[in-house]
Amino acid sequence: MGRRRFAVSYLLVGLAAVAVYRYEHSQYAYWAIALYGAAGTAFGAWKMPRAERRPWLIIAAGVVLWVGGDVEWYAETLFGSCAWKASTTCSRPQPTRASACGTGGTSTGSRGPWL
Repeated sequence: MGRRRFAVSYLLVGLAAVAVYRYEHSQYAYWAIALYGAAGTAFGAWKMPRAERRPWLIIAAGVVLWVGGDVEWYAETLFGSCAWKASTTCSRPQPTRASACGTGGTSTGSRGPWL
């Protein structure tokens, strides 16, 4: 399979996933799409010359951290100490592990293009 054909196939699968998410609105589909993008970024970086890989791998790592923070926040909300209480009586410590992952992912991913 040629490089261009692979890229078009990858794009079409991603667009199909986004279309499914548009009608499904599943949190799991959202995470899968983000991880699909991170995997594509890492794969594309692997195909680049060695000197040009680092920024793309850092962007992919930032997306993975960001998704990890989102999953952690969802798990805290679903299974954490605040899961069964009214939101007004719940006191969750701030910042949480999810905040650390999300902030770390955003700051890590945003530094990639500057390297």
